[in-house]
Amino acid sequence: MTDTAASACPVDHGGQGTPPVRPAGGSRTAATTLTPRPHARSNRLGLLPVTASALIKGWGFEDGIYAHFAGHDVTRFRVGLRKFVAVTRPEYVEHVLFEHSDRYQKSVDFAAVDGAIGVGIFSDNGESWKYHRKILNPMFTRKHLENVYDLMLAPVEEAAAALPTEVAEIEMNDIMVELTLDVVGNAIFNQDFKKFFPEDLGWWITGGLTEVMGFARFLMVTEPPALLNKPFWALLHSSAPVPPPLSNLQMAMKVVLGGVDAVLEDRIANPTDTPDMLNLLVRAMNEGTMTPERVRSEAAVGMLAGHETTATTMSYMWHLLSQNHWARDKMLEEVDTVLDGRAPTVADLRNLPWTSACVDEAMRLYPPVWFGPRTALVDDVIDGHHIKAGTTVILPTYLIHRDPRWWPDPEKFDPSRFMPGADKGRSRGAYFPFSGGPRTCIGRNLAIMETTLIAARFSQTHTFETMPGHDMTPLALPSLRPSNGLRMIAHPRT
Repeated sequence: MTDTAASACPVDHGGQGTPPVRPAGGSRTAATTLTPRPHARSNRLGLLPVTASALIKGWGFEDGIYAHFAGHDVTRFRVGLRKFVAVTRPEYVEHVLFEHSDRYQKSVDFAAVDGAIGVGIFSDNGESWKYHRKILNPMFTRKHLENVYDLMLAPVEEAAAALPTEVAEIEMNDIMVELTLDVVGNAIFNQDFKKFFPEDLGWWITGGLTEVMGFARFLMVTEPPALLNKPFWALLHSSAPVPPPLSNLQMAMKVVLGGVDAVLEDRIANPTDTPDMLNLLVRAMNEGTMTPERVRSEAAVGMLAGHETTATTMSYMWHLLSQNHWARDKMLEEVDTVLDGRAPTVADLRNLPWTSACVDEAMRLYPPVWFGPRTALVDDVIDGHHIKAGTTVILPTYLIHRDPRWWPDPEKFDPSRFMPGADKGRSRGAYFPFSGGPRTCIGRNLAIMETTLIAARFSQTHTFETMPGHDMTPLALPSLRPSNGLRMIAHPRT
C-alpha cells in the first residue's frame, strides 16, 4: 500500500506542554500531556484527493483511503465537512474501546443502518443503548444459547448431508451464506422462519447491505441534518418509485422487514414455548420494556449482522485451511478424536481448541468487521494526540491485525496464536474482531459457537480445496466479503 495522497505536512498536536483541554457539554476530558511520544508516527492527507477518493472508491484497501493508514500510528484527514483520525496502535484502540469508552459513541456512518431497518443495539448510543443492551444480554449468554443449540445444529446437519458424495466443485461462500442465515434465523425465529421470506432471502440481504455501504460513502463526506435524513428514509420505506440503486435498497428493505413483520405477527397470534430469541423479544414487548418498533429492529439486526459476518469468516477459514494443510490435518485429527464420528454436542465445542483457534486466526487475517468508526463526544488526548470533539476516530482492524509490530510473521496463517495461554501479554487492542469494552458485539458467544460447530461438522465428512487461481481479494463492504465468492473442490473423506 502506498501513500500517494499523503502530505509531508507535520500534524498539529496542539503544541507542547499540558494546556487545558476544552470540554464539550461539561463531560470529563483526558488529563494527559499533549506531547506525542517519540514512537508516534503521524500523517496528514490532503482534503481534495481524499474527498474524491471517498466518493469514487470508498474505503478501498489498495487504492482508497484505507491504504494510506498503513505505517502510521495516527493519520489525520478531512473528507468534505467531516474530520477523521485513524489510529493503528493497540494502546490507542484500548483507549477508545476499553479505557475511555464513555468519551466515544458509534459514528454517523451507522445512520444508514438506522434508516434502513430502524435503531437497534448495533447502532444505538447513550442511555438508550445501555437500557436495551441490559434487556438483550440474557438472550446471548452461553446458557441461553445452549438452550437453542439444537435449533442451530439442525441446519448444519442438513447442509453437511447435502454436500456432494463424490469429488465435485462447489460455491462455498454461497453455501456459508445460506447456512449461517438458517442457523441464525433458527436461533432467533425458530425453524419455520424461512416460510415468511422469499427463497432468495440471502441474495436480498447481501444486495441490501451493499447498497447501504454505497449510501455510507455519502455520509463520509457530510452529516445530513435530521430534517433531510428522516424524509429520505421515509420515502424509501414507502411504495413511491425511486431510481436505481435506491430502488434495490428499497426492495431489500421491504423483503427483510416484511418477513420480520410476518414472523412477529404469526408468533403473537400463535404463541409457543420455544427458547428462541423471538419469544424473549415478544415477552419484553408484552411487558412494556420494549416497543414493537424496537422489537422489529432488534430481530432484523440479529438476522442481518449475525449471518453476514459469520458467513464471511467461514469462507476465509475454508480457503486458509486449503492453503495450509498442516493446520487442517491437525484440525481433522482433533475433530475425529473428540467426536468419533458423531454430531457435535454443545459440550463438545469446548473440547475443540484447535478448531476454534483456526476460526480465530481466520478472523485475524480477514476480520469480517474490518474497521470501527467512533465519534469523540468530548475533546480527548490519545498518547499526546489531541482529538477534538466531533472527530470520527477510525480503528482499522484489518491493518492492526496484520501489523508486524504486534504479530510476528503476520501474513502467515498460524492458529497456535490463539491456543490457550498464547495471548499472554497481548494487548486487547491488537485483536478485536468483535470490537471491545462495553460495546463488545452482543452476538460474540453465538458467533463462536456457530463457527466452531460448522467447522467441526463439515470437517467430519469433507475436505475442501480452493480452485487454482481463484482470486480471494477482499471487498470492503459492511463485512469483508470475498469479492469473487469462493470456488472450491469438495473431497469426501473415506
